[in-house]
Amino acid sequence: MPFLEAVASLQARAPKLIKDRAKFKFEEYLRAFSISGVSKINQLVATQSALEKALAKGFSFAQFLKANPNFLPQLDKKRTERIFTHNLIYANTRGKMLRYENAPPIADSSNGDGWYFVFHSRHDDRARHLAYDSICLPRKHPFWKTHTPPLDWGCRCRLSMHSKEELKRYNRLNDTHYQITPTPPPSVRSAKEKNAFESDVYKFLHNFFNAKLQRYAGNKEAMARLASVVRVCEAKKMRFKKLIELSKSPEQIIDFATLKPEIMQVVGAHTPLIKLQGAQMNSHLEKHKHTDLFDYYLAQDILQEPLLIAKDKGFNVAIGVKFGRWYKIAIKILKGENWLSSLMWTSTKEKLERNLGNKENILYKDPKFGL
Repeated sequence: MPFLEAVASLQARAPKLIKDRAKFKFEEYLRAFSISGVSKINQLVATQSALEKALAKGFSFAQFLKANPNFLPQLDKKRTERIFTHNLIYANTRGKMLRYENAPPIADSSNGDGWYFVFHSRHDDRARHLAYDSICLPRKHPFWKTHTPPLDWGCRCRLSMHSKEELKRYNRLNDTHYQITPTPPPSVRSAKEKNAFESDVYKFLHNFFNAKLQRYAGNKEAMARLASVVRVCEAKKMRFKKLIELSKSPEQIIDFATLKPEIMQVVGAHTPLIKLQGAQMNSHLEKHKHTDLFDYYLAQDILQEPLLIAKDKGFNVAIGVKFGRWYKIAIKILKGENWLSSLMWTSTKEKLERNLGNKENILYKDPKFGL
């Protein structure tokens, strides 16, 4: 399921839990971007390590590749699969914990809440957290602040939530023996020794990057790439922050995006900057409830690298795709300045084709675009 559709699915099931859908989507996007970026560094380090071992044996780089023809493709495939799996686990966990944490207390329960979490570990030779398997504690117990999976990279553990009666029924139907206890077993290590799921994305990123700084210490190339990922993350945060501020200041105008020289020439623009006024954006958001600030954030990237530019009803229209959504962005030129006029998206390219109309009005098309 594409990223934005996964978020939409959660919103449909529990719409009240996501108070600011644009912020929620941006934060999950930032988490996914960070994991992906750092994973590329992990791949670099793995490649360096493999090459060092080969060189120690007297191999040249060419000899190494000849002896290991599938090394780089397999490494990249494995990295991609792990990035996808870890991001999927994190996104699913965040959605599930939103539902669990917002479930109202059960009336007249013995502890004033009535809900209990059960820790489930896998039972195979890859399992790393069997020590926590079957632990069943009250939902509000501080243990869960540091022991909510995923506990580390690749963790496949999960939590389930039950009332006392539901737990009895679950045990009976599944032939399990989960027992509610007031505290964790004495054999379980201190909570301070674990890193658990962190719902606050910015705390997650702080811990994530600090751990990588320690891991890569001494590897100059890895540290330089990590610093680059951190800088890009900060730039992305500032971009989204500017949109939030714009939504609160209708009279404000910002430089929204920058056109490439070849696109400037195609649309007849006198300046590369595209401006956006808060009032225009807010009016559009009010009219089109399915659109939010995160769509405007993605539109900035699309305008810098559009797949297609066309004339439509007197406007220059930019077309692009992000996370499975097709965007159509209208730009008007007024007194020598470029202004973002409107933004719409659709889930399929076919809908966009019908909406775009006459193909003779196409001014520019990226070779990768098949419209």
